Amino acid sequence: MNSRKLFILLVLFVMIFSSACFVTNLVAEKVEDKAGELTEKLSTEVLGNLELTVENATGASLEDLQQTQEAFSALSSEDIQATVNSAVGMDEDAVRKEYVLPEEAINITQLGEMVNFQVQQPMGEVIDFYRSELINQGLKERAITTSITEMTASLVFTGHPSGKLLVVQMVALNEGLTNISIRFEVE
Repeated sequence: MNSRKLFILLVLFVMIFSSACFVTNLVAEKVEDKAGELTEKLSTEVLGNLELTVENATGASLEDLQQTQEAFSALSSEDIQATVNSAVGMDEDAVRKEYVLPEEAINITQLGEMVNFQVQQPMGEVIDFYRSELINQGLKERAITTSITEMTASLVFTGHPSGKLLVVQMVALNEGLTNISIRFEVE
């Protein structure tokens, strides 16, 4: 094959290849445009359905919920806890007294005759606190039901004025944080 024919074949190949690339890019742009349109349409429909679902379930619009979320994010954890306590009718001072909560107690919640909270203290210190405080109030630890491990503790006290057992259970969380649950049980 002579060099002229080879050159013509090479030019034709380059032209065909360039045309194919141009067509491929043109098709890709059209596909991207169509995909963008479909995504936007689908997003709008999904958002509309979500708004209807939220409104039907709560009676509030998404904007209302977003404003509420923004208002809550501006509150401190103490403000949120006080709001929750108020909504459920919990008198934190009365709970602190009846259940003998340390001053450092945070995230206090009450459900019936059970209170749950955390303290930024190692579990061993919390055990010592409850043994000291409750014994000073005339309660007696029921040693046979005491269980203490590295991560958990369960103490049961008798002699409460209500006639019920006072059960104090703890779980060591992270970085010296201890979760405590206290409840009254019928003996």
